[in-house]
Amino acid sequence: MLPRFTNSQSLAALASHSPPATRHALRPLLLGFIIAAVGVLGRLVVLEFTYGDEYRSESARLSLKYRVRTAPRGRILARDGTVLVSDRPVASLAIDYRELENPPDARWLRAQARARLSARERRNPDRMKLAQEEILAERDEASRRLQDLCGITQDEWLASAMRVQGRVRTLAEGANRAARERYEQQLGGTDDSDAHAAEGWLSAASRRLFISLFRVHDEPPQSIVVAEELAEHIVCRSISMEAVAEIEGHPDRYRGAHVIYGSRRVYAAPELAPHAIGYVSRSRDSNASESVGQAGIERQYDSVLQGHDGVSVDRLDRRGRLISSTVEREAIPGRDLMLTLDPALQATAQTLLDNALARRIGLESEKPLRSSGGAIVAIDVRSGAMLAAASAPRFDLVAFATGDAASIRQSLDGPAHPLLDRAIQMALPPGSVFKTLAAMALVHQPGFDPERPFTCEGYLHSPDSRRCMIYRRTGVGHGPVTLIDAIARSCNVYFFQQAEQMGPAPLLDWAGRGGFGRPTGIDLPGESAGRLPAIELAAENGAQPTTSAERHRARVANEEGQSFAVGQGELTTTPLQIVRLMAAIANGGDLVTPHIAARLELPPSDGAPGITENSFGDSDRDDNQLPMKPPAPIPGLDSKKLGVIREALRQVVADPQGTGHATVALESIAIAGKTGTAEVGGGAPDHSWFAGYAPADAPRIAFVVAIEHGGEASTLAGPVAKHLVEKLQSLGYFRRSERRSP
Repeated sequence: MLPRFTNSQSLAALASHSPPATRHALRPLLLGFIIAAVGVLGRLVVLEFTYGDEYRSESARLSLKYRVRTAPRGRILARDGTVLVSDRPVASLAIDYRELENPPDARWLRAQARARLSARERRNPDRMKLAQEEILAERDEASRRLQDLCGITQDEWLASAMRVQGRVRTLAEGANRAARERYEQQLGGTDDSDAHAAEGWLSAASRRLFISLFRVHDEPPQSIVVAEELAEHIVCRSISMEAVAEIEGHPDRYRGAHVIYGSRRVYAAPELAPHAIGYVSRSRDSNASESVGQAGIERQYDSVLQGHDGVSVDRLDRRGRLISSTVEREAIPGRDLMLTLDPALQATAQTLLDNALARRIGLESEKPLRSSGGAIVAIDVRSGAMLAAASAPRFDLVAFATGDAASIRQSLDGPAHPLLDRAIQMALPPGSVFKTLAAMALVHQPGFDPERPFTCEGYLHSPDSRRCMIYRRTGVGHGPVTLIDAIARSCNVYFFQQAEQMGPAPLLDWAGRGGFGRPTGIDLPGESAGRLPAIELAAENGAQPTTSAERHRARVANEEGQSFAVGQGELTTTPLQIVRLMAAIANGGDLVTPHIAARLELPPSDGAPGITENSFGDSDRDDNQLPMKPPAPIPGLDSKKLGVIREALRQVVADPQGTGHATVALESIAIAGKTGTAEVGGGAPDHSWFAGYAPADAPRIAFVVAIEHGGEASTLAGPVAKHLVEKLQSLGYFRRSERRSP
């Protein structure tokens, strides 16, 4: 038996006590060991004299960490320069993930303890345990101080930390699950071909043998560390400047704490035009401080409103402690955006709409209404600039800015769909408002005489169908009517008869020319195109139907064309499409492209004053003008033939028998327009419309009022239009026109 030796005894001693044969066998091994030791020692000497200073310098050198400094978004301003939306700088507290993790990562904790101990102390288990306890105690104390600085409770702090930890663990588990699946596939996978079957089995067996021999069984295999485990995460937003000064001034007191600079949207009047303005949201990354436009102007002009981020550099020692922080590149704010909206007119339009909807609630209905709202739009008849774009119900912009989950969910799930911008997305049957377009098709028909009277008996062919509203109420018709009378008194039978004579093809043709069935092109996202009816037209050569099937199709097309002529059937339009039609009639036949953005402005600096009303439309700064499509003439339209339609719209309000006279007429200004009561069916109240322009003799502003299930147009939409025109007049929109009037 060989003698036992302590760890301090050499291999040479073992050789001296061994039999001769054994000593002879160990000499080469001893010689190899001596050569290797000399080689290692020599290499250490070479490294010390050659690279020693460099390695020591490298170990003491500071590491750099780059941080993004998010640029503020540009402001959104009203027509008169009123600031509607701006960015407020905010500072948020972010903590290194390992400082938040509970229970702490064992490897991280050991590494932290080893970093503060000497080589001898690291070999002492009790000293290592004590160091780890000290680190955890310091972490808890820093957390308590940070809670006080942020003004939050321990429960709120823990809840925020758990949200971060849950998100990071989900990512880490997913990455490790995928890695394990790949590993198992590689470990157990074999080639399916017979030629490589044995080789594949041998390879798998070899791998399994290696793992069984050399795996450390008291610890699981090292897992993948995802980037989020090495990053900081925001736990508290909008901390005070006092807290910022304390944290940045004493980095040694707050383990793993960082201040993240960003901004938050602030609204001067949160209730004003929320659909048009839109909202922003942060990236899905919990650390993202930048905001991205999600709706309205914020989304449409996101690339303009977004600024250029800056960069700051943190200098850390080899233990990861912050030494200093400097700004390498300043953030450049986004451009300011001036809108065409008039805040006073917008506020009035919203109030009028809210009051109208409150009155509508009192209407009796056989069928409960799941959704009801409305819209008011006012535009310049020549430029298409949108002065007001009211939609109701509305949503809370502040909730989206602050991330109020309960309010956001209520907006998303509300039965009245408050996020729906009814000015541009609500597509409804327009009712008699659409007779204006039907009249446009009529006056361009060869041989049509707008002054030729037609006798309305209250119905077209049968008393039980194709009737006028007056017949359903009183049992009598309108009597002899011309085109002007038919529009002013809203005679359905006149348009039924004319549609029957000319067929649906001209109506579809002129509806397309008038921009229906497609978006207007407004600079807002999500605009609805509405819908034109899919009427199966007869043969183009005018051949008469001969078979029963052809006669049936012709009869169906004729009936659909009649409904189409009075704005019923499958036809749906948006308020924006209707107001653009009114603007085209008012300006002589040009289709404008509505727009809500007017121009770009540079953000104020060095205490420069804000934008004033005088800067609106400044021709000396054309580089700031946004590209706008010029008005386009309606193809084939004879502007001279619009005179009869304009006179008819004026008579709707001016004629005592006009449908809008009682509730819309003003003594101070002439209004032109058209009422529209669109039948819904199913026991629900009709949709209520009024669309027109003012002044009637020298048009400046076109407008539309559309209220879902509002009932009789002259009763609800008409008075709203009247008060809207009064507000326009008080704001001075008609003064120049009135001076030009005789």
